[in-house]
Amino acid sequence: MRSSTERGPLPQRVDVTILGGGVNGVALARECALAGKSVLLLERHDFASGATSRGNRVVHGGLQYLEQGKLGMLREGLRGRAALLREQPHLVQPIDFVLAAAPNSRYSSLEVRAALWLYRTLGKTGRASVDLGAVRGLLDPAQRWSLYAFQDARCDFPERLVADWLIEASGAGAVVRNHAEILAIRTSEGRVRGVLVRDLLTAEDGYVESEWIINATGPWADRVRDLTGLAARSPLVSNVQATHLMLRRWAGAPTVGVLATAAGGRPLAIAPWNGMLQVSSTDVAHSGDPSLVTPGEGEVEFLLRSVAALFPHSRLSAADVVYGYAGVRPVAYHFGKQPHFAADAFAAGHHVLHNHADEGALGMFSIFGGTLSTAAALARKTARTMGLRPVPLPGPQVALGEANGVENTLQQWSSAVHAATGILPDSAEAIARWHGRHAMCVVQAAVHDPRLRQPILDGHPQIVAQAAEAARYEYAVSLADILLRRVPMALNQDWNEHATLQAAARIAPALGWNERRMREETDAFDEERGRFLRKLRNPKPDGVAA
Repeated sequence: MRSSTERGPLPQRVDVTILGGGVNGVALARECALAGKSVLLLERHDFASGATSRGNRVVHGGLQYLEQGKLGMLREGLRGRAALLREQPHLVQPIDFVLAAAPNSRYSSLEVRAALWLYRTLGKTGRASVDLGAVRGLLDPAQRWSLYAFQDARCDFPERLVADWLIEASGAGAVVRNHAEILAIRTSEGRVRGVLVRDLLTAEDGYVESEWIINATGPWADRVRDLTGLAARSPLVSNVQATHLMLRRWAGAPTVGVLATAAGGRPLAIAPWNGMLQVSSTDVAHSGDPSLVTPGEGEVEFLLRSVAALFPHSRLSAADVVYGYAGVRPVAYHFGKQPHFAADAFAAGHHVLHNHADEGALGMFSIFGGTLSTAAALARKTARTMGLRPVPLPGPQVALGEANGVENTLQQWSSAVHAATGILPDSAEAIARWHGRHAMCVVQAAVHDPRLRQPILDGHPQIVAQAAEAARYEYAVSLADILLRRVPMALNQDWNEHATLQAAARIAPALGWNERRMREETDAFDEERGRFLRKLRNPKPDGVAA
């Protein structure tokens, strides 16, 4: 069952109020609502607009936990990865990786092979189908590489995963609000009582009583905790910045993911994404406002040089960068110890459930950390701590047929939709890939309104009905909410000013926007996209990075 997203008044009282609409907060809202509790989910900006959309989009099973000897965390990560592959096969797919170890690696070949065998066995995955000889031919021939193949998973658009879970949460009764700011968390007699909320769209304030308040704001956890006005013994989080570059594919670019170690022992991850190559690494501590994090010039140069050194035939330069973005991940704070990239792969993957009872806020928890693969597990753990009994989650979200053989299922479904409705097969498949079991709802809306059958952008399969679905059922309010997170076409490498204008002109009539509203939305979209996806300043086409 789905709920319309018309913005009514806030409830006067709920059982659970969740602050933060990233993957952890939305997973918990779904868990609590399905368990029969009344839930209010609040997000200051838009769902999945923070740390969730600024990661490397890989669903890790937890390979790094083997090195740390954290087998419990490894099993949790592998179970979470398997659940996403099973329940969200239209959004989460396996991806083959190659671990490229240089001769000075501190682990022997036997140790690496044993670790990968255990990873594959516990994760119940097949062997990666990788031509290691072909990959070796792409790498720096001056190094004597040891190459090892393994399989993980990826979620190209975690924003869509959050949208799916939002529909399930609201369908189970959760009240959902984005663009809503928390002004204060009220406490008395040693426990939380409720939250004071400002609707940023109407500028109206409201107070909601709540038995439980969960701070799921991730990098902003300390700022939100301070809204209680209670004295804190120490910070909750130390924030760590990660930078991601999207590169144009060069001739002979790898078609599988590659993990390597860059200068200074820093981890380097390269993986195909959305027609580009995503390059990611983790920097040092970030102490500023997480909302304002951007890729530093030094970090961009480091990543370009690292990739060019790994793949010398790429002739990589700054002109090959489509855009870059940076994200902040919360790590549990340790007094007197600053987080550093060497330990971050482990630390940021570990999720935290902190009880504020001894601070005078009984009924309040802060949850942060983890990965896409552990969000559901953290939600269940939190629900159990609250005394709830988690219920079985919905089955596979594929539009039609079994979860196995997703590609064939999508193609068959698309052909059937085309025959029955006239919607082009590519558009039907695009709807199924991003909307899962709700795809038929989008199709039915398009059948009854010719405006909704138009492509959002010429030459692309997504249609206006998907934008209408986002506004009616997925809590999209603005053009940026739609094009960056619900129908995330604006992440494409060919997006430009003309694309923005055409998309806005076609979406506006379907949503009832007048000319003034359309211009305002377009300007706001350009500003938000420019803050998120950064272009390099004055790239030098002839300046090879290596």
